Amino acid sequence: MKDTYLLQGLHRLLGHEQTDAQCVELAGGASDRRYFRVSTADKSWVVMVLPGDALKSEEISSGPTPEDLPFVLVQSFLKNADVPVPTIHLYDRELGQLWLDDLGDTTMLDQLNSKNQMDLYKEAIDLLIQFQQAMAVTPEAFIATQRCFEPSLLTWELEHYVEWRVQEQLQNTPSPADAALLPELFSHIVNELQAQPQVVCHRDFQSTNLMCTDNALILIDFQDALLGPYAYDLVALLRDSYVVLEPQQVDTLIGYYLDERKDLNPEQFRRAFDFQTVQRKLKDAGRFVFIDRVKNDDRYLKWVDSTLLYVRHALARRPGLSAMHDCLKRLDPEAFE
Repeated sequence: MKDTYLLQGLHRLLGHEQTDAQCVELAGGASDRRYFRVSTADKSWVVMVLPGDALKSEEISSGPTPEDLPFVLVQSFLKNADVPVPTIHLYDRELGQLWLDDLGDTTMLDQLNSKNQMDLYKEAIDLLIQFQQAMAVTPEAFIATQRCFEPSLLTWELEHYVEWRVQEQLQNTPSPADAALLPELFSHIVNELQAQPQVVCHRDFQSTNLMCTDNALILIDFQDALLGPYAYDLVALLRDSYVVLEPQQVDTLIGYYLDERKDLNPEQFRRAFDFQTVQRKLKDAGRFVFIDRVKNDDRYLKWVDSTLLYVRHALARRPGLSAMHDCLKRLDPEAFE
């Protein structure tokens, strides 16, 4: 069935039938999108097969419903700004198919063991800065500027950690005192993030969303771009759950980013980086358990420990968050001992 369905898209792409095409399903991420590699004798594409409600994000609820597919809207803008992203060869709304460049299977994560790690991260930071500079001049009606990390969304993500990591995975019910304290602690984090400069964020700017091809990095998975705290994407990159960087490496790479930007206050940005780390990585830990329990996909459970380790590192750098650390130690003693 899938071959016949994809051959319809190939026919529309090429304008003629191609019966000898090969179709292989690729491992996807945590979303409901599915991916296939379709190959002919002289060409191959990656096909994104969209879910029925493709105009909506699984996690973004703010902002108007877009008139067209967010991936297409953001890709067009980035492509015109010379940010390296895959070319769209066919977008068929009727079939729910996007035919994209086949960028191969090698991500930045795959290359970290074979290339100089710090050089590769600096290359990724250069791409992040290019993305940020492009997004700094988006039109007012652009999809990524019409939705944002509202306080309710940031808070929901923190609550996600309590619901899924603490209560579901650890089977730990917060005491009445901690249940009363958590909203205050979360509000402190969220207020800090809301007070920071807000920029368009990729949202998942990390090693698995940077493809390595011809010695260059290509950005993918940008459909959920939205306004958010200015340290968000660098946290996603340098606090990537799939890679454990030493604190000194992270500090060096933050310094590289600040040197390249030249327009940010280093002390304020490093503080923002730590607060964002706490919020983002608590959310990730909860999300990994959610994906296991709700989507029956346990691939991400092995990253919970490294994810929470990054929270510990950030809390240790901010004495003002000692109450948060103490509460997390009661809720999640194995991770915050």
